[in-house]
Amino acid sequence: MTRVGSRLVVLAAGGVIGATVLATPALALTVDSREGDATATTSTTYAEPTLTPGQRPGPFFGPPDRTRGNSYGTWTNDTEARARWVLESPRGPWDTLRIVDRLGAGQRFDCQAGVRVRATADVDPQTGYLVDPVELPADRVEIVCSRTTLSVTVVPVGDEIVEVSVASFVDKPHEVATSRVEFVGTRVEPDPTPDSAGGDPDSAGGDPDTAGGDPDTAGGDPDTAGGDPDTAGGDPDTAGGDPDTAGGDPHTAGGDTDTAGGGPDPAGGRPARALGGLARRGARTDGAGVARCGGARPPGRDGSGCFLASASVRGRPGCGRVGNVSPVPPPSPKPPMTLPAPRREGGFRGPYGILPLPLVALLVTVLLVVLLWPRPPVGSPDSTGTPSPTPSPTPSPTATTDPFAIPAGWERFRPAFHLTPEEHWINDPQRPVFVDGEWRLYYLYNADYPEGNGTAWHLATSTDMVTWKNRGVAIEKYRNGLGDILTGSAVVDERNTAGFGAGAIVALATQQDDGVQRQSLFVSTDGGFSFRNYEGNPVMDNPGATDWRDPKIVWDDARQQWVMVLAEGQRLGFYTSKNLREWTYVSDFVRTDYGLLECPDLFEMVDPTSGRRTWVLGVSAHASSTGGTTGFAYWTGAWDGERFTADTDEPQWLDGGADFYAAVTWNDPRDGDQGRLERRFALGWINNWAYARDLPGGRWQGGSLSTTREIVLREIDGRLSLLSQPVAALEAREGESATASSFTVVPGDIVDLPVQPSTRAFRLRARIDAPDAGEVRLRFGSGDAEVTVGYDAGAGVVFIDRRRDAVADAMPETYREIRTAPVEADGSLALDILVDVSSVEVFTGDGRASLTSAAYADARAGVTVEAVGQRIGIRDLSVTPMEVDDPNTP
Repeated sequence: MTRVGSRLVVLAAGGVIGATVLATPALALTVDSREGDATATTSTTYAEPTLTPGQRPGPFFGPPDRTRGNSYGTWTNDTEARARWVLESPRGPWDTLRIVDRLGAGQRFDCQAGVRVRATADVDPQTGYLVDPVELPADRVEIVCSRTTLSVTVVPVGDEIVEVSVASFVDKPHEVATSRVEFVGTRVEPDPTPDSAGGDPDSAGGDPDTAGGDPDTAGGDPDTAGGDPDTAGGDPDTAGGDPDTAGGDPHTAGGDTDTAGGGPDPAGGRPARALGGLARRGARTDGAGVARCGGARPPGRDGSGCFLASASVRGRPGCGRVGNVSPVPPPSPKPPMTLPAPRREGGFRGPYGILPLPLVALLVTVLLVVLLWPRPPVGSPDSTGTPSPTPSPTPSPTATTDPFAIPAGWERFRPAFHLTPEEHWINDPQRPVFVDGEWRLYYLYNADYPEGNGTAWHLATSTDMVTWKNRGVAIEKYRNGLGDILTGSAVVDERNTAGFGAGAIVALATQQDDGVQRQSLFVSTDGGFSFRNYEGNPVMDNPGATDWRDPKIVWDDARQQWVMVLAEGQRLGFYTSKNLREWTYVSDFVRTDYGLLECPDLFEMVDPTSGRRTWVLGVSAHASSTGGTTGFAYWTGAWDGERFTADTDEPQWLDGGADFYAAVTWNDPRDGDQGRLERRFALGWINNWAYARDLPGGRWQGGSLSTTREIVLREIDGRLSLLSQPVAALEAREGESATASSFTVVPGDIVDLPVQPSTRAFRLRARIDAPDAGEVRLRFGSGDAEVTVGYDAGAGVVFIDRRRDAVADAMPETYREIRTAPVEADGSLALDILVDVSSVEVFTGDGRASLTSAAYADARAGVTVEAVGQRIGIRDLSVTPMEVDDPNTP
């Protein structure tokens, strides 16, 4: 691609709406380092392509200077909700070439659609197009793809230009899309006469502190290369991935610390290390999702003429480009808190090149520790393909006699009473089923995190919906040739409609293979501890949709049929079945203002006070159009057996916090027919795909699952709404409360609460005599690790502010936004606040408002209250310790 003078010339390309903007590097940096008798030369250049709304494809000429990197993007559909980015490296030769692309806010990579890596040494001298690029073999390429960051490493690179292309989703169509690209090439040259200079070979010709290759900096990103993964770029155990990381998958945006610059190698792997200045790495890829372009030459040259567009479901895109120069300075070196893990994408690590002997010994030692470290066995399939139940994990830290004290050895950010896996990755919960007096809850789990791909269904059990115990993997991934196991739902088939026996547990879940999403069925006859694959899978094959997942199954008793709600991009599809194996499409429900729709729900409820009855359609969505973030949106309305009709166009939101995603609801079969309509239960994932990989953790990553809440339907000012409060069984886990009598706080004063928490996990209840104006602010923790919960009388909202918590400075901007929920005080306001090591949940207004957020402040440093603008009164104050629940003990 070339710019002729100041004029941009464009070639015609038809068939696909698109536009591209080319960005030349703003900076080229070359660093020499020494390793023994060799010199490693590392060159780094940066570029930032920008796509603006309304741009359309047209002819252009490429850059004549192919010694510098080059990148551009294209719109791939009419809605401008999907882009494809193409990254072209500087010309070699390189022993190691690393290309890192970090998306701007509001985007996420579609890793499952494929990352294509090709190379060629030939460039058309007139147009600047690459000529006949060839797909690179797997032994030369390493790909690590996460939600907002793509890293591709190629070894070696001769006199070639490497081209990488990948698609991204744009959360807010018709808005500017940006991408920041870094090209890092390293070449190692042997010294002709290394000792002839008569000086120290590690310092001659360079700074003795850098010559010879500091393993923490030489040959790579100083934030990640060779550094301690606990400090450089983040602890790999505290990262999503995106398991998507698409983290994955599509989930909403709002920025990422990786886009601010200088982050670790994205998702799914250890920090890339350039040891001793030599960063030569072999790599592997499984080839899944690699899209091929029809026609290697540019549009208009040979009639192949497709434009680089969105790949079809089976990965057959087109190609083409356009450009403007938009240089930017290099990204800042500030690393994110943690190393990402992919949600539904993959990455692989290959061998390093020549290593100094001490480093080889160190690596061997680390490998032995990893191999010999005790870990729970994983269930294996029997000869029929049925997975055996996985034994419970080994107990976590040392037991303690004080049930409210954090045990010795407990990780710093491990929650005390919220569910987490013992190690690796957790995300979407799956609706629990009640079997043999016990709740069987499943959640998505990646046991290969941070090194490998894909999620399975992990089982946790409870008798009270509060105290959960991990029981191992119930549905294993990659067992039937259809990919890993994504979100779905399980039902107890009491009527034997599917033919597997009355009481069999039937699960339908999305499987994804090579970017194609299908629905598969699994059966359990041992109470949900293990499932076997149905031989007729997939029971629903993909009709050609990119997003086609998360089946929610409910029984429509009035019509004696099963109903499925399926997330299909910006619409929900409805299907019906008599046997859970054969499904018929009947209608859809379209909403285009709430981003990518995921994890749908459908249920019926009744308000026992008014007698009004309604169906509720719920979905995890994005409230960016109203200034919010991701959460559980719902509509009340009517269901006629085929179609849902909403009462209003605008949804309501079950929780106003930043981190209540992929929520599921369920009823208790012991409540009887009427009782099951009067109350339900719900929990969600305490995380947000805008920073899922960045939340701190420990041996596990991905956040935690929320406290179970009870949901009721009430008519408020003529409108039916869902109210939620912590489930009553939570009180059984409480200790002895410390209470205080009423007191007042005058405007401008900040005073300590008369009773203070003595444990890291506690429940604070208080009633505030609400003023007509002003604010009341409860501050948890100290100034350098503080979370504020408050009530703004003028705005009529309860809010949570974590801008000053322990991790906020390292998080993207969306993390630091104040989250609110509307509530009417009516003279006084009751606050019920659940504080755990890494989360805060706020309930108020008799359940009309709630806020769930990941938050990091040790309130043992003190809780203060501040009055702003008006005197406030506080009464019925109590602080109650919460019992620690280790889900990994028997």
